[in-house]
Amino acid sequence: MFFQSWGLFLLVLKIQYPHLSILLLNSVFLIFSISSNTVQLLINNTINRANRGIRFIGTGGEYYNNLSNNIISNSTSVGIDNVFAAVYYNTFYRNTLINNSAGISFNDGFDHSLFVDNIIINSSNLDIQNAGNNNTFINTTFNKSKVSVTGGYINVLWYLDVNVSDSNYGVGVNNANVSAWNNTNNLAFTENTGVS
Repeated sequence: MFFQSWGLFLLVLKIQYPHLSILLLNSVFLIFSISSNTVQLLINNTINRANRGIRFIGTGGEYYNNLSNNIISNSTSVGIDNVFAAVYYNTFYRNTLINNSAGISFNDGFDHSLFVDNIIINSSNLDIQNAGNNNTFINTTFNKSKVSVTGGYINVLWYLDVNVSDSNYGVGVNNANVSAWNNTNNLAFTENTGVS
């Protein structure tokens, strides 16, 4: 199923054929609500001045959705949230949430989702509120003083590239040991470099 909307509101309700996918591409609207347990692809959309930008609703499971390259701005309540929905294993990639009242708010049941290369900034309240469980943020920008975790946890991970060079010759060092410790002084990893 494919929707392209320049309207103010789009609500995707449960559809009769759960094996169909919905692709929403290059649209501009004020709110998008998902209430369907099918795979959704929301790519390159702009949501501006909504009460809520993207909302997962309903009692069915909302699984394996992919939201990529969307801009959600100036929402008076929240950029992305869920209500009465089991939201699992979704991927949020390169989205920008800016100038919203709150960036992302997970209620109980928003679990095991992956946020990669997102920007969540300038929220007037919280950038991230996690009352769900076990969500992971990789290379995602947000203000850590605007994060609240009241249920489960969030994993925050960053990319790391290490280059070990001989300063006298300016060449890479093969088999150099690189070790890293976390903020509690526990060893996070030890690896050897390859040929540079």
